[in-house]
Order: sequence, then C-alpha cells, then structure tokens
Amino acid sequence: RADAGRHIPVFFINQKIPKALAVVNTLSKSFNEREDEIDRYSLSTLANTMRCKPQRYDNEEKKALEEGKNFFNACQNNRTFQDLESADNNIKMKLVHVDGQSLGTGVATTVIDATCEECASWIISEFQSRKSLRRAKE
Repeated sequence: RADAGRHIPVFFINQKIPKALAVVNTLSKSFNEREDEIDRYSLSTLANTMRCKPQRYDNEEKKALEEGKNFFNACQNNRTFQDLESADNNIKMKLVHVDGQSLGTGVATTVIDATCEECASWIISEFQSRKSLRRAKE
C-alpha cells in the first residue's frame, strides 16, 4: 500500500479523473437512450388508443371542440393577415386578428407525414416525456 503523504501529484489526478468520469458519462448516455425508447413506446401506445378506442365527450368538451373549430375556421377564412418570416422554409406563418380583436393569433402551416392521432399523441406525450419532466425539475 503506497502512501503519498496525503499529497497526490496534479499530473496523476489529471490522468486518472477523466477515465473515472468516462464511466459516469457512458451510464448517463445509456439511460438517456432508454428514456427515448420509453417515450417512443408511450407515443405509439397513445396514438393507438386515440385511433382504436371510441372517443366519448361530455357536453363541456363538445362545446370546447366546437369553439376551437369555429376559431380555427375564422383564422383560416380571414383575409386580413400579415405574413411572418419563418426560420424553416417548409413552414408558412401568418398573424391574424380575428373580428378586430386586439390580440393576434399566429397560424403556422406545413405538411406532416403522420396521422392526426400521431400528431396529437406527439404533442401530449411531449409534455409528459421523461426529457420534459427532467427539464422541468431544472
């Protein structure tokens, strides 16, 4: 057993610490990959549930859906809009003031190769993903 008199040379520390921390980094990466796998499974399960199970809504939910559809149609049919610049060439964006309201509504349009259920489940699962929950704790 070697005793350095409780003094360890700096070059020795600089040589050994990165190797020891590499193990922690490898473990962290493998856990993150596993989290992505769990999130993908959750996403596909939710999309399948939305697609295959009958959806029953109470009167309050039906009213909210109807109001959302009416608002969406008002935005789509409004011809007094302002084009906005998008960072992505595949996304068209505009600003709409519906019925003279002081608040504006942003509308983004693009083409997505997915079903409605997959899009909805992605949005819902993104709020509940392990990454989002971890970021919320920070």
